Amino acid sequence: MRILEVAIGSGEMFHRLIRINRDGETVGVDLSPNMAARTQSRARAAFPGSNAHCHAADARSLPFPDASFDAIVCCYLFELLSEDDMTNALVEFRRVLRREGRLTTILICQSLTAFNAMYKVCTKVAPAFWGRQVEKRLPRMLTSHGFSIRGDHNVRQIFYPSRIIVATAATR
Repeated sequence: MRILEVAIGSGEMFHRLIRINRDGETVGVDLSPNMAARTQSRARAAFPGSNAHCHAADARSLPFPDASFDAIVCCYLFELLSEDDMTNALVEFRRVLRREGRLTTILICQSLTAFNAMYKVCTKVAPAFWGRQVEKRLPRMLTSHGFSIRGDHNVRQIFYPSRIIVATAATR
């Protein structure tokens, strides 16, 4: 498979994707050139000889041809984007995904009252880091941008609630 991770950050998910996609190509992008370079360096050390590449790129304007990926993974990016930027990113995701390609998004979930209260405080203190909760809006946005939702479930990592939405690019 040819897999794209958008907003690779420290590279934790990128490493997992390389591990499960050993015979394919795994590409990562991050807005920060430093994060992209650091993740690339760590991936080369952990997986020598793998077909894995990281680039500095903007999710709202991806530097890839149309229909060039089988799957896209995106973890905790949409919380940091404005409504317009979310739309632009979804348009780009749809553009670079092949027909029936899969988009997996991981979002901060709004399922725990205590977590929601803490999260609201954190978003006021450090909005650039914490962003805002968007998980109730995203399914509607996905379907309006040519995706069909195939899976939707909540998970919890210690006390941190997340929502995983899997969608496929509808046929054009």
